[in-house]
Amino acid sequence: MKVLMALALLLAPPVWAAGDVDAAAERARIASERAAVEADFAAQQRDCESRFAVTSCIESARAGRRRAMDALREQEQLLEDAERRQRAAARSESIERRRIEAESRPPPPPGADSPRPARAASAPVAAPRPARPAPADRQAEAEAAARRAEASAARRAAADRHRVEVERRNREREASGKVSAPLPPGPSASIPAPQPPR
Repeated sequence: MKVLMALALLLAPPVWAAGDVDAAAERARIASERAAVEADFAAQQRDCESRFAVTSCIESARAGRRRAMDALREQEQLLEDAERRQRAAARSESIERRRIEAESRPPPPPGADSPRPARAASAPVAAPRPARPAPADRQAEAEAAARRAEASAARRAAADRHRVEVERRNREREASGKVSAPLPPGPSASIPAPQPPR
């Protein structure tokens, strides 16, 4: 019986559809009706569990809840549509009011300096281009680049000579049969290594 009354209230056309919308009150009403539908569903579910045919009883309770929730969702969408229409009307009214105010302003007197457009004031300022170097500067730059290239080549040659020397010493050490002594054990040497599982 409660479900039928709730459905009748939910399926009735909303009062706010044609008139002024009190969105907060409507949202609160929808939320309280949702809570009532959920509470009614929980009571029906408890009642169904005491019956022999539990599944069909619960399925019919779910179907009733789904219909009630769908009706509430539809009312909520109607409320959102009405709010959107109100915002659009307010925006249109504001635009129209600004247009009328702009038309009612007296034109500026002739010969008066017109103010600069705001867009030009906010335009980004281009960075000045660097001046082309003079021919003497280009000559100095070329000489500096040549010096850097010579220094880089000298560093590479020194690195190559060092590598060759190290390789020669390593070959001599291996040929003489000298073996270097192992490093002394560190502090973790007293901890035995973990043994693999057998």
